[in-house]
Amino acid sequence: MLSRKAEDYLKAILTIESEKGYARIKDIATVLDVTAPSVTEMAKKLDKEGYIKYIKYESITLTPKGSNVAKVAKTRHDLLMFFLQDVINVPQKIAEKDASTLENKLHDITIERISKFIISKKQAL
Repeated sequence: MLSRKAEDYLKAILTIESEKGYARIKDIATVLDVTAPSVTEMAKKLDKEGYIKYIKYESITLTPKGSNVAKVAKTRHDLLMFFLQDVINVPQKIAEKDASTLENKLHDITIERISKFIISKKQAL
C-alpha cells in the first residue's frame, strides 16, 4: 500500500499530465511545495514500483497502475471536498486541508457511505 505522501505525488502528476501531457521534477515540486531533490527521490521510488515512468532530466508520466491509483485518490479527495464544502458548509481553505487529511485515513466503507449519502441528497433535490 502506498503512503499518503506517495499518493499526493501521483495526484500531482495526474494534474500536471492532464495539462501538459507529462510532468517534470520542477512542476511537481511547485505543485506540492517541496524541494526538487525530494521529488527526485520519490520519482525514483515510484518508478521502481511501477507507478510512473521517470526519465532523468526529461519527463515523468504515470503508468496505467499509477494512473489508477491517482484517479482513485483524486476521486476520494473530490468527494470529501464536496461533502465538506457543499453539504456541511466548511470554508474552502479548511475543507481543502481536512479533505487531504481525511482521504487516506477513512475506511473505504466510510467513503462509500458518504458517496451514497451525497447521491441520495442530490436525488432528493
